[in-house]
Amino acid sequence: MDFAIRHDDGQRRGARRADIVLVGVSRTFKTPLSVYLATKGLAGGQRAPGPGPAAAAGLLAVPPERVVALKTEPHRLAALRRVRAEHLGYAFGDYDDLHHVRREMDFALTLYARNPGWAVVDVTGKPIEEISSEILALRGRQA
Repeated sequence: MDFAIRHDDGQRRGARRADIVLVGVSRTFKTPLSVYLATKGLAGGQRAPGPGPAAAAGLLAVPPERVVALKTEPHRLAALRRVRAEHLGYAFGDYDDLHHVRREMDFALTLYARNPGWAVVDVTGKPIEEISSEILALRGRQA
C-alpha cells in the first residue's frame, strides 16, 4: 500500500518496479484502485496520460503486460468532476466541461490504441471492487 501512495500519479519514478501501472485521466479511480489492489498484494503505480514525450516515455518504459488503461464515458466523467468541484467549493476552469472532457478522453483512447499490449478496462458506473476483479482477472489472479 505504501508503494501505491508514494507513486500516486507518477509522483516518483519507479513505475518499472510496479506490478501494475494504472493509466487514466483524472477521476477514473486510479488512486482508490491502486490502494485496493495493494490489499490484494499488487504494488501499483499510476499515471495520467498527459501529452508530451516525458509522459509517454515513462509509460512506454513499463512492460505492456503491466499496464492497465482506464476509460469511462465522458458525460459521466464530466458529471463526477462537477460534483467534486462543487464539493470542494471552487471551479477548475474547463475541468468539468463536457467538450474538454471528451477531448481529454479521446487523447487517452488514442494513446491506448497506439499501445495494443495494454489492457483497457471501462470503469463507467462500476464500484472499485468490480473494477479490481476485472484487473485481477486480466493479471491471472483471483479477487
